[in-house]
Amino acid sequence: MGNVGAILSTGSFEEAEVWVDAHLDSHGAPDSYQFSKQCVSAYVKSKTRAPEFIGRKIRINAIGPSFTETPIIKDFNMAVSTDGSEESGKNVMYDLFLKSWNGRAGKPEEMGWPLVIFGSDICSYLSGQIIYIDFGMTGEMDWQAVQG
Repeated sequence: MGNVGAILSTGSFEEAEVWVDAHLDSHGAPDSYQFSKQCVSAYVKSKTRAPEFIGRKIRINAIGPSFTETPIIKDFNMAVSTDGSEESGKNVMYDLFLKSWNGRAGKPEEMGWPLVIFGSDICSYLSGQIIYIDFGMTGEMDWQAVQG
């Protein structure tokens, strides 16, 4: 069983915390952010037809938000900085995420608006999906991957 499966098989949040503390070396920085996203995605997929959800007609979906204007952007900038300055990190993040598409980070409300729709009866048959709200970045990366 991989790390994602192992953490999802824990019985409680507290057990998951113990597991994480015991396995920091296998998913620690700088991959812990990505690992947490993998866990959320796997959880959504694993619960789509789980009796405790489907038996109560509970749908489960998640968003895969893009680079979004939140306070964590400063941390991301500093993590990728080439010289220790936030400005350097901003330039790296611009090159990685922004210049190839719409030139700006998403706004929190742009991540939230689709959630209102996905949670409504308009999408009553939508479940088990990770919806990428990223101005097409994931689609572009998928397209580039098949181009070879």
